[in-house]
Order: sequence, then C-alpha cells, then structure tokens
Amino acid sequence: IATDHISHLPSEYGSIVSICVATYSIYAFVSNAVLVRPLGEMGRLRITQDLANLELALEQLVFKAGSSSSLAQMDNGKAYAELRAVRQMLFWSLLSDDESLSPSDIAKSLLRETWIVDVRPSTICHFLFSFAPNLLSSPHHA
Repeated sequence: IATDHISHLPSEYGSIVSICVATYSIYAFVSNAVLVRPLGEMGRLRITQDLANLELALEQLVFKAGSSSSLAQMDNGKAYAELRAVRQMLFWSLLSDDESLSPSDIAKSLLRETWIVDVRPSTICHFLFSFAPNLLSSPHHA
C-alpha cells in the first residue's frame, strides 16, 4: 500500500492516509479477534502473535508513508493502547475458571483490571460474548 498508493500522494497527505489506515486496521482487527470462540491457549497465543505482526506491519506502513509519528502517537495513542490492552485481555481467565460468578462479580472483576481503561466498551462486549454458550450463535454465523 505504501509503495503503490500512498507514495504517489503529497507527503502531508500520505502521512494522514497512513495514520487513518493504521488506526482503522487496529480497531477492525481487535474487534474481530476478541469474537473468536472457543478460544483455547493455543488460539490466544496465535492471536497475540497476529497482534504483534499487525503492529510491526502498521509501524512500517506509517514509517514508509513519511510520517514522523509512531503508532503510539496516532489518535492520541488510543488505538495503540487498545492493541496493547487486548493482549492482556485475551489472557483474562476469570470466566473460564469459575462459571458460577454473578454478572456483578464479573463486572467488578473487569473494572479492577488495569487494561480496562484502554479498551472500548464495544470491544469488551465482544470479548464477553466470546464466553457465551454455543446456544448463542456468533455474529458471523447469524
């Protein structure tokens, strides 16, 4: 993308376009990654590796487009912070450890996590949806 398309734009526009593409890519990937179910240990590790690969690819895209900012500086750092927080969120295992918790106990436990402030509410809802029983079909199956 950077070589074929963004490089043909004036440098100030190329930088803006690359940042928009990177931000959208992070949000889209994260939103879909947290919906994966059932998610075992190997799946968590694969998604974590995919998040690292995405981060590296987008960092290169932004750099090749001529932007002086990094992923951590784009959109006030919100997209990058969510990307980093999702890595931790994937390994939050309260729901898989104890299925007898009440919704208020789950909410309290979630709010105690340090990464919760960096994750959008929709991403948290998607993540919680991934723990639903198979009776509730996934959004991409509906």
